[in-house]
Amino acid sequence: MLRDQVAAVGLPLFAASKTTHYEITVRTADGRRRKFEVERDFYQVAEPGTVGSVEIWHGRLLRLRIGSHVDEQYPLRWTIPYMIILVGVGFLLYPAFRLIRSMYEAVRWRRIARRLRR
Repeated sequence: MLRDQVAAVGLPLFAASKTTHYEITVRTADGRRRKFEVERDFYQVAEPGTVGSVEIWHGRLLRLRIGSHVDEQYPLRWTIPYMIILVGVGFLLYPAFRLIRSMYEAVRWRRIARRLRR
C-alpha cells in the first residue's frame, strides 16, 4: 500500500437525473489529475485546495481521506453486479436447455421405438 498526498482541485457538481452525483478531481504528487464520484459528506468536506491522503494499490486509487472523512474506491465496483446478472441468467437458462434436451430425447426415443416395432 502506497500513501500519497493529494489536493482537491475542482469540485464540479453534475445532475443528469433525479439522483445527485458528487464528483471531485484530485491531483496526486506525480501531477496526475483524476476524477472520482464520492459520497455527499465527503464532497462537503473537500474544498478546492484541500490536502488529504490517498492509498494506491497497483496504480489504482483505493481510498481517499480528508481529515476524518474517508471514501472507498472499489476497483471491482461494476464486476460484482455483472457477475450476479450472469449467474442469474445462467440459472434461468439452464432449465430451458434441460427442457429442450428432454424434448429432443423423447422424440429421438420415439423414433427408435418405431424402428424396433417394424
